[in-house]
Amino acid sequence: ILHHTNVGSSEYMTRTPDMVQTAREAIRVYATLAQQLGMHRLQSAIEERAFRILYRRQYRAVMSLYRENGEAIDSISTSLSSKITPTLHQEESLTAQLEDLQVTSRVKEPFSFWKKLLKTKSKQQLSPSDSQTSSHPTSFLMRSDPPAITGVQDAVALRVILKARKWKPEESDETTRARERILCYYVQQLIRSKWPALEADRCKDYIQFPKSNGYQSLHY
Repeated sequence: ILHHTNVGSSEYMTRTPDMVQTAREAIRVYATLAQQLGMHRLQSAIEERAFRILYRRQYRAVMSLYRENGEAIDSISTSLSSKITPTLHQEESLTAQLEDLQVTSRVKEPFSFWKKLLKTKSKQQLSPSDSQTSSHPTSFLMRSDPPAITGVQDAVALRVILKARKWKPEESDETTRARERILCYYVQQLIRSKWPALEADRCKDYIQFPKSNGYQSLHY
């Protein structure tokens, strides 16, 4: 749809019912399937394109925010990474257990950012009178103050990805994976000792309680 309607001016294109239906199916069905299958790049690509078609003003607002804050986002990622990476690599008791250790950064995708911002602002500001005057929370968002990068706490995130080494050649993969899960908790402990949580209730354990698609990680 975007290709055949000129990507550069897609926010002003006249959308047909078929275009809207296609975009809704893409975001509700195919993006969800991609997520369940662990195909996160495909999920993000589908959501980004459908977002541009379905919510044009919101898409422009979010992308403007990204452009304005791009330098600050990069600075935050670089600063945190430069502190966390050596902290972990200098921990000999950890590195002795590992075959590989990576610290990478990611910026929340536009559609995911918008959903999180909408959810956050709705919780903080939506009053009974607002809900009576607007049939859709999107209208409320656009009437509120301009979105801010600080409105979403995980707009920028670092990922620590580790791979444990086998103690013995005959060690089973299941045993190695179990040690990896334990080491994830150890990494979290190392980070928490230097950077205590501001809001403890926001820490999430998807290792002990995996998501339905098998995703396992610690969020801190």
